Amino acid sequence: MKGFTFGGRILEGQTLPPGPMGYPIVGSLFHVDPQKPFDFFQALALEHGKICKVYMGCKLFIIVTDPAILRKYFAKPDFCGRAPLDIPFKMMEGCGLIAAEGEHWAIQRQFTAKFMKEVGMRGGNTHDRKLMEDRLLNTVLSFVEGKILLNVWITRTEAARSILTFVLDLSEGEHVSLDTPLQQTIGNMLNDIIFGQQYPPDDPKWQRIQFLRENGVKQLKMAQASNLIPILSFIFRGKLSEFAQGIRETHVEYQRVIDVRKRDFDASGEYHGPKCLVADFLQAQREARIRDPQSIESQSFSDKQLCYLAGDIFGAGIDTTVNTIQWCILYLCKRQSIQEDIYQDIQTRCGPIITLQDKHQLAYIQVSKLKMNACLFKNQASIRCVSYQAFIFEVMRMKPAVPMGVPHGTTQTVEMEGYTIPKGATIIPLQWAINGDEEFWDVPTDFDPKRFFISRDKKELQPNENFIPFQVGKRRCVGEEFGLDMIFLFLANFLQRFHVQLPPDDDNYDLNCYPDFAFTLHPLPYFVRLTARRP
Repeated sequence: MKGFTFGGRILEGQTLPPGPMGYPIVGSLFHVDPQKPFDFFQALALEHGKICKVYMGCKLFIIVTDPAILRKYFAKPDFCGRAPLDIPFKMMEGCGLIAAEGEHWAIQRQFTAKFMKEVGMRGGNTHDRKLMEDRLLNTVLSFVEGKILLNVWITRTEAARSILTFVLDLSEGEHVSLDTPLQQTIGNMLNDIIFGQQYPPDDPKWQRIQFLRENGVKQLKMAQASNLIPILSFIFRGKLSEFAQGIRETHVEYQRVIDVRKRDFDASGEYHGPKCLVADFLQAQREARIRDPQSIESQSFSDKQLCYLAGDIFGAGIDTTVNTIQWCILYLCKRQSIQEDIYQDIQTRCGPIITLQDKHQLAYIQVSKLKMNACLFKNQASIRCVSYQAFIFEVMRMKPAVPMGVPHGTTQTVEMEGYTIPKGATIIPLQWAINGDEEFWDVPTDFDPKRFFISRDKKELQPNENFIPFQVGKRRCVGEEFGLDMIFLFLANFLQRFHVQLPPDDDNYDLNCYPDFAFTLHPLPYFVRLTARRP
């Protein structure tokens, strides 16, 4: 289409990608199923190609469904702005990582990546990695024991004994939901890493934070709708005010913990508290103010920024990790033969507690590091059996944690594969369509872990550059290693101790039905029956 309207202006001689024109004011909003918006965008891509446009309200969305194109353009600064979601980001004051951009974002991104490397979450040294593994493993053991371990390093023998006691007490054959204990344990893992503390399950402050987070996700949908059709901000102003109040209330608790960590610094600036993101941030804050209190760097390291950064990492980390584990358990319930194969491999190769050192012994359940320009494959020459690793990948392909990807915004008018993309457009890296594209996957609707093998008979993983669950480019997920290690440790230790199945009434559970969609893809609530494995 030659010439287009954007922000009330006609730009002559420019070419937008193909796509529907939509209606005035609302665009194509009325064609979108709020339960599965990714299906609508996928249908557009099938009709118009791997780069297409759609107006959602008054906002221009550019849908991209080709990993090679995403790698090419998401490496460029002009494509790496935050998505232009003005109303929710205004509430976030341009802080954190998600709502930040420009030099402030670059400073905070660099700081966060450095912290994660130092604690072993992005390939830290052996000592740091071991410390990180202890914290991850503690979380896993707290789940399988049915309690949260507060500053107690249990021995492996004690853990093995208490696991069986917990299983016998857990349900006595009753059906249980794993959602609440998963939220508690993964949430406390993040609390430990971010704040250097954990909360008991019955702590009123923790319960309030969880409520505000869950309620905030629902209200965020209204904020997003108001961004697309600004007049809705008047209709939803009560809910938007509630959303903003939830942020403020959460930050009051965050600031309380930040002040505790500040008291862990002595007069000389030495820190004597637990290693955590807040402590490293406060140290960077002190150093930046000493160098130049008026610099952009110094202004970037504010307590307000720390509150938003902590909220971004916590919210993204808990939702994506818990949802991926929930989907894996569902698929294991549906594929009992795969579950049994995993258990037999664990029994053959591993001891009573599975650690990250077992990745090469138990490559069947390994989840490797995602390379920037490759895939989730590493050191495959030493791997003897990779069936479960392929299972994990296939679950992540079928049920991507963020099916619409993390949207980007264009900071300038730019060119993409011959099309002109105006400043302020939203770029959607549509994971859902990429993972279901017949060009990239053979019969993509089939659940087939063997698609990740070099051949059907050779159990060695074949790199596939079309598999990008953590996205690509400068805004790529900085917490991927944490999520992958958590999934590995949890599922290996969980399946070593439990046989899991759906209740008979849920045998027809539909894997393709989803509750209200906000940002992440999570399954409908379900119950399972856990049976203790023999030690």
